[in-house]
Amino acid sequence: MIFFIFYDLLVNKSFWILIPDKNKSFILYLCNRMFELLDDSNEEVIHLVTKDEASKSVTDKGPKEVIKNIISKYYEGTSPEKLDKIIDVIINLNGLLKDEPIAENFQLKIVTGSKYKADNSWSTKWRSVNEKDKNGIFILLADEPPSILSVLLFIIGSRGVIQYLLVSTIYILFSQKKLSHLSTTKSVHDFNVFITEINDNDIFKRKNLKKISDDLKRQIAILTSNIEYINTPYKAFLNYIWKEYNTIEDSKKKKKSVFKKAKDFAKKMNKELVRDVHTKSKKKKEMDKNKKKKN
Repeated sequence: MIFFIFYDLLVNKSFWILIPDKNKSFILYLCNRMFELLDDSNEEVIHLVTKDEASKSVTDKGPKEVIKNIISKYYEGTSPEKLDKIIDVIINLNGLLKDEPIAENFQLKIVTGSKYKADNSWSTKWRSVNEKDKNGIFILLADEPPSILSVLLFIIGSRGVIQYLLVSTIYILFSQKKLSHLSTTKSVHDFNVFITEINDNDIFKRKNLKKISDDLKRQIAILTSNIEYINTPYKAFLNYIWKEYNTIEDSKKKKKSVFKKAKDFAKKMNKELVRDVHTKSKKKKEMDKNKKKKN
């Protein structure tokens, strides 16, 4: 059974792309872009207004204080004056009125602050991982315990190389204690518990891995403008990033070519300048010699 799963992954699900050394830079680039997309999902969060929060907005005759309490964790260290302006932006963003209560179960859209985004940045955490640990993804994390490999294998199933890269890189971050903001006391030491644990900050109460996967797929749809992303999100992402990567590489080659031409031109001009100096110097010596003879 395991053999057939590996065969399907290797032949049918693009896992072959992990094997050639020449693909390593592309795979690492793909992982970076994957985490950049997850960062984009942190730009805006949704809070489901509770019954108590709705009742308080009735008492307060407006949603300002309720929103202030809700967004405080997304704007730590922000001055009261600036926070008031942010609250006004959120009120307008959600089509609310300053003197009317907010309804229970209202999905409040919140634009997050820079500190929150920096503290929860997936790409920053991934960049802090050393190259040796990152290279584990190219050998299917073979150095990890069998229990972890079993978990990864059955989570990935036959979903393809992008799902593998997503889960394996999340595992690397988790194993290096870089996902403590998503972990609880139960899941902090157990990856299987972590990925299957309900995310309390999610209004849909999805499991951690489910929420992360959904966030990535949603950002893939935005990036690729692919209306069929629900059926083939990872395929669309792989194709898009491959084209993006090649465009960047071609641009680098052109810049190198231009630089080389400029460098060669400078060398040529330098040689001609040196030759001119030598020629002028030689002529000057001959003229000085002739003057001496006449004298």
